[in-house]
Amino acid sequence: AALRDDGVVCVGPALGAATAAALRAEVLTQLEAARACEAGAGPLSSVLTASASAAAAITRWDLRLRVTAPVAAGLRELLSAPAVASSLLDAAGREAELWELAALVSAPGAAPQPLHADTLWDEEGVLFST
Repeated sequence: AALRDDGVVCVGPALGAATAAALRAEVLTQLEAARACEAGAGPLSSVLTASASAAAAITRWDLRLRVTAPVAAGLRELLSAPAVASSLLDAAGREAELWELAALVSAPGAAPQPLHADTLWDEEGVLFST
């Protein structure tokens, strides 16, 4: 009920250490390949920096993930975690659709990202970012 009512919920660890390590390695592999692509041609949703300056160092990447074996295993394990499953089912129902699967990656030493909403609240078209 917290996700539906408050728009946010905190759950404990939802991935085992081995799954998390495999998923992290896969995300970093996909990020390396995406960074090698020509600007706008790869799976980077957007590149986020601490400053709007074109000269600012890139410190954060929003990477649309390809569904490889480690990504699928991580997603299955995450959605099987009781706290995650019950929160999403309560808030979105069984007919909810996975619209985007992405990883936000921060470089070592990157400035913290301020808490913010990625979408506006809309009673008719609820979008959950996890």
